[in-house]
Amino acid sequence: MRAQPVDLIGGFYKDDSLPWSCQDTVNWLPVAAEVSGTRTVKKFSTPPGLKPWQQIGIGPIRGMHDCEGLRLIVSGRYLYRISNSGVGVPIGVIPGVGRVQMTHNQFKTGFQVLVENGQGGGGYVYTTATDTFAKITDEGYPGSISSDYLDSYILGVEPQGRFWFHSNLADATDYNTLDRYEAEAAPDRIVGLAVSASEVVVFGQRTTEFYFNAGQATGTFQNRKSSITRGCASRHTIQKLDNTLFWLGDDGVVYRLEGYAARPISTRPLEKAISGYNWPEAIAYTWEDRGHKVYYLTFPDGQTFGYAVITGEWHRRESFGLNRWRLSHIISWGRDWFGGDFQNGRIWQLDWDYFLEGDQPIISERASAVLSDNQSQLILPNAELIFDTGQGPGTEPIPFPAQPVPPSLSGDAPDALRNAVYAGYTYTITGGQSPFVVTLVGGALPPGLAVSTSGVISGTPTTLGLYSFTLRVTDKDGLWTELGDSIGVVTQVIALGTISGVTKAVTRRNLTGAWSNVSSSAAAGAAWLMGVASGRFLAWLAGAAYYSDDNGSSWTQSATVIDSSGGNRSGDSHNGVVVLGGPGVCYVSTNNGTTYTSRTAPSSFLQAAVIVKSGANSGRIMMISSSATGNNAYSDDQGATFTNCPAHGVTRSSGGSSSSDSNFQYIGGNVTAGAKPRIAVMQNGATLVRNLTLTGAANGIVSALLSYQMGATRRLLMGTSTGELWASDDAGISATRLPFTSSGSINGIVFDGARLIVGTATATNMIQVSTNNGATWSTEANPSAGGITVLAGLP
Repeated sequence: MRAQPVDLIGGFYKDDSLPWSCQDTVNWLPVAAEVSGTRTVKKFSTPPGLKPWQQIGIGPIRGMHDCEGLRLIVSGRYLYRISNSGVGVPIGVIPGVGRVQMTHNQFKTGFQVLVENGQGGGGYVYTTATDTFAKITDEGYPGSISSDYLDSYILGVEPQGRFWFHSNLADATDYNTLDRYEAEAAPDRIVGLAVSASEVVVFGQRTTEFYFNAGQATGTFQNRKSSITRGCASRHTIQKLDNTLFWLGDDGVVYRLEGYAARPISTRPLEKAISGYNWPEAIAYTWEDRGHKVYYLTFPDGQTFGYAVITGEWHRRESFGLNRWRLSHIISWGRDWFGGDFQNGRIWQLDWDYFLEGDQPIISERASAVLSDNQSQLILPNAELIFDTGQGPGTEPIPFPAQPVPPSLSGDAPDALRNAVYAGYTYTITGGQSPFVVTLVGGALPPGLAVSTSGVISGTPTTLGLYSFTLRVTDKDGLWTELGDSIGVVTQVIALGTISGVTKAVTRRNLTGAWSNVSSSAAAGAAWLMGVASGRFLAWLAGAAYYSDDNGSSWTQSATVIDSSGGNRSGDSHNGVVVLGGPGVCYVSTNNGTTYTSRTAPSSFLQAAVIVKSGANSGRIMMISSSATGNNAYSDDQGATFTNCPAHGVTRSSGGSSSSDSNFQYIGGNVTAGAKPRIAVMQNGATLVRNLTLTGAANGIVSALLSYQMGATRRLLMGTSTGELWASDDAGISATRLPFTSSGSINGIVFDGARLIVGTATATNMIQVSTNNGATWSTEANPSAGGITVLAGLP
């Protein structure tokens, strides 16, 4: 009997009724003969294997892109560029965990690569010419879930699907809110878009519309008025292949775009197979090599199906131990094809000569069509399956090559003293391949400090404050690691307190917060302490004034005798002028406290002084009355003459404090003995602006005042004789009590540039410090055995 061929070759056409159709093709590529003369009309080809190429990051691979030869991937939370040697160089962080959309345009001498994180959380642009990476901050950019490029415009879809939009010409970071387009064929949400035949094809939930570039300045794209009443189930299934678009329709049918029509290419058995899967999570990618053109459709909760464009047949792909193929993306880089893994950071090369997936076998299966002869007996006396098994030895599995270890940067730079040479701090670099380059990539170093390429911070800081910054170390392979650090530029602080039975000993705080006794000279008995801009500390005690140019280590008595009648004195300084108030007299120095000149004020009960620091009245001396109802006085000629001005409404006879800033002068005390603490706010040294009574505070006085600025916040702190600390962020209009506790009077408040430092009269919690603007406090080791009398820092 003559042998007859049996048609065993076919695609996927498996029905629920297996006696009718049970065809299945797994890990074979259907091939049809183009002309006659072949042994059979069709054959199966072995697909390329997955050869280990590189493993970059922790994965999964969320996106892959070819930017004119530049290989880019998103693995895990990082965007990487892949060097010619296969090293994954991180570029920046892409938040999220889902698939990303990537496209690029030409920009200046290079390109802009747009990466959209897939959750509508924003877009990120990598500029190749400058090797910079940044998030899009333009207010006209709403975020995007689908993107493409046409005519130098970047196209996108708003995350909620309300409209699609485009960038301004040739700039992926610049957007106009007028360049937005809503669905017109139906009020359905937009799912995604793609460019085909120089038109923007916009896929909605139920419809598809077409737009063309009309060349207008605004409303650049116009609707073609040719729509399809068929939508898209998942934006990730929209793919370009064979000069057209493929996608999974909203009805679970796979379509190919032909002109302005959607032609179904899926079969009923395929549609039945995918009916129970999660369509919105479906993904697709395309592959074409050696005469094959395949649209692959993967359902993460199901299987992977491939549509061979040449034969028009479907088949399936599976990885060992999985129902689906492990690839999440496929892309052509040069003449080779690469795939990203959905589980980790592995990138595979699709290699025709590597008949494995890594070290796992590729199991190819074929269930043929049903063989029958209309209920007649079917006899197969013999069967011959013809295979070309190839030549040479079997594939030897190879591992992924090791990626070089990136460098590591570690260290914690110490604080710096303003206007003092920074000793130079060197960060430690480990790992990686030298040479290394350290750069500042975020935040700011203190003015006056710089970091060298070797990781050394040096210079002379000039401005108080706490400065946070990010440093990056890059090795010769381009690998880098970042380190966040901060440096506080602070001023020196000293205090007067009791130590070892010596009354009012001088103690000094260093940059780490440690205190030490530095002097027990005559100035240790002072009841007033202040720092001036020259770096000098000033102290006063009955009958004498002192100054120190070495942070309290030694003191020199001023050349002028100061009144010794006592009283609650306080003073101020501005532009080299120092004023110290007394009963009916003030003492003015024009040389930062080296000598003083006595000036008589018009009333004998004036005991404190402040200086106006800005505006037309800058330099005005204001003498403060100890009485709530007594007149104050001001002088514009350094105390030579005074003019009376209205009362301030604060009693200072039982103690009090004063402070000033560029806008206001503050006077602290109470109204009458035993009343609530109160402050007066003056302007220009002559006008009462307001009074603020701390109605929720315990009875007492405002014993310490400080107006300071931390970052962008200007704040007034008020310490009371009952150990409470109050803050006002509106220049004394209102106040809030801070979470600060002391059993004794608050006798001093200093802002050293990075920290608030509060000194109290109690030996317990004598010094408390806050680095977060008073939100929380910590206790520093006691600088003395008793309490703090006065506390001062250099301005």
